[in-house]
Amino acid sequence: MKQIVSVALMMVITAGVSAQQFRLNTYGTNSFDESFNYKLDPYNYYSGKIYGGLQVGAGLEYLIQSQYCVELMYLRHSTHAPTTYRAGAWTYEKTTDFDVTLNYFLIGLDGHLPTKNGKLEAYGGVFQGIMVIDTRNPVNGLKSSSTKYAWSTRLGGNFWITKNVGIKLQTQLLVSIQPIGGKDVFTMRDLDAFSTILQLNVGGGLTFKLGK
Repeated sequence: MKQIVSVALMMVITAGVSAQQFRLNTYGTNSFDESFNYKLDPYNYYSGKIYGGLQVGAGLEYLIQSQYCVELMYLRHSTHAPTTYRAGAWTYEKTTDFDVTLNYFLIGLDGHLPTKNGKLEAYGGVFQGIMVIDTRNPVNGLKSSSTKYAWSTRLGGNFWITKNVGIKLQTQLLVSIQPIGGKDVFTMRDLDAFSTILQLNVGGGLTFKLGK
């Protein structure tokens, strides 16, 4: 996390010197449903589904060269996850529709391939960072937060409608794997295992060239 913050500060400081090489990106995509499950033993398990929907975000992109860039990105998805679970031999199986918010903090590299007239620009790249998942049990108000390693890959295109404003169309895969800390909302014990979450998004946004 400290590395991501350091890169963000460097990009902001550099922006004042070479603003023409920066772009501000906004995102609005649709994510698809994703199932998850975890089983420790017959008495400790959970399985459910994270519902898809609107995912929004923004990114600050720095062009290293005309065909390569680095981008710092934030994405947010507020949804719900109906989950069936059991937490111990002396408990019964329950089903709860949890409130869930997924927050992605990513940094990565993109390759750009513009057409000769400059109106269309294809791009693709890979990202890595963290995903912070905030969960709330609406029945008892119990809240939980955990942090997982995340990576992403995407393909898309920029369609420039003016010299400095473009429309983005893209598809993106987000994968979160290993927890880095936090508590299990079901048992409040240290979370030492968690299922992988994959989110496939399709959508777009706007891109703005900064500077003159």
